[in-house]
Amino acid sequence: MIIRSMLPQDTSSIEKILSESGSFKQPYIREQFTYVVCEIEGRVVGVGSYTQNDGFIQQLGVPSNQQGKGIGSALMQHLEDKIRKHCSSVNVHSTAEQIKFYISKGYEHASLLPNPTGLFPLTKNFAYQSTY
Repeated sequence: MIIRSMLPQDTSSIEKILSESGSFKQPYIREQFTYVVCEIEGRVVGVGSYTQNDGFIQQLGVPSNQQGKGIGSALMQHLEDKIRKHCSSVNVHSTAEQIKFYISKGYEHASLLPNPTGLFPLTKNFAYQSTY
């Protein structure tokens, strides 16, 4: 299992994963996000994206036939490690179905009610570690 930065040739795999995961109404790649992929045996099997400066995990997708293999956990750890260098917490918006996954990773409800898009805000605090 390799977690690496997205390459241009990964675009169609990423869009397919985000679409199949069912979590994203608009599963397209956005330029303002930093994307990473999980690759196994040369095949992209998971994707995550984040915005570094505000500590927000924007997207996390693993196809259902690949879930339970540690791919989502590996992607989360990688994204958190990147964000931890610049922020004291990380935030994510979750569907009701995905909340258990995030809670198992140490996230807490920022609100018990969903936001206007139907997603639940979750947060995880960690010690700020400056890279400067």
